[in-house]
Amino acid sequence: MDPITWILIGVIAGGTVVGGGMILFQPDSDSVDPVIVVPDNSVAETQQEVIIQLTDLDIAKEACATEFISTYGDGLCREMFCRMQSRGIDSQTSGTECEAIANINNTITILETCAALEGDALEDCYEIFRERK
Repeated sequence: MDPITWILIGVIAGGTVVGGGMILFQPDSDSVDPVIVVPDNSVAETQQEVIIQLTDLDIAKEACATEFISTYGDGLCREMFCRMQSRGIDSQTSGTECEAIANINNTITILETCAALEGDALEDCYEIFRERK
């Protein structure tokens, strides 16, 4: 037999095997459709409530009040507001920005605390704060 005959026999045999397999393994028409499970959104809803609580401005009301700022300055208000804005999925500030504000607040406190001292006591005061900072 020539090669074309063998190719023709192979194509017919292959088509018969594949076609028969498709007919034999065809899913039943009366089979049940798969059940689609919808996930529960309770975790996402709870997470949203927590984010709202973490970014609630009620925490900073007293520190950002005019009377408090006129007495103690705006450092605490700025730091608290920054830290509140760094919480949650859609945070607008980074921890680095808040650390810079806290560093400035701490430096101002150190300078004010040590300002009344003179000489060696002043150097000792700065050294104590420098070790702890």
